[in-house]
Amino acid sequence: TINNGTAGQPGWYAELAYDFFPASWRGKHVLLTDESAFTIVVRVEGLDLNEATEGTTLRDDISAVTIGFCFRPVRRTVIKIAYAFVDSELPGFGSGEGNQFVLEWSSYF
Repeated sequence: TINNGTAGQPGWYAELAYDFFPASWRGKHVLLTDESAFTIVVRVEGLDLNEATEGTTLRDDISAVTIGFCFRPVRRTVIKIAYAFVDSELPGFGSGEGNQFVLEWSSYF
C-alpha cells in the first residue's frame, strides 16, 4: 500500500465564477487591455485534516464560503480580493472567529 499523504484527509469544494468586462473600457488605460477581465467568484468548501478525530485544531473539520472579486489586467496576472466566512467544529470556536479578508496578487510568465 502506498500512502500518498492524503489518506484520512477528505476535502471538497464547489465554485461558481462569472467573467465580465465592459467592451468600452478595453484599451483605455495601460491596465485595461484586450485581455482584461473582472471575475466574481463564490466558493463553498469543506476540509477534514484528521478524519479519525473531530475538532482537534482550528483548521480541522472546517467549512467555508468565500465571496471574491478578481481583476486580470492581462491573462497571466490577477489581483484578488475576497472574504471567507469560516466555520469550525473546534470546541469553543466562536461564530465569525475564523472569518478572514484576503488580498492576493499573482503573476507568471
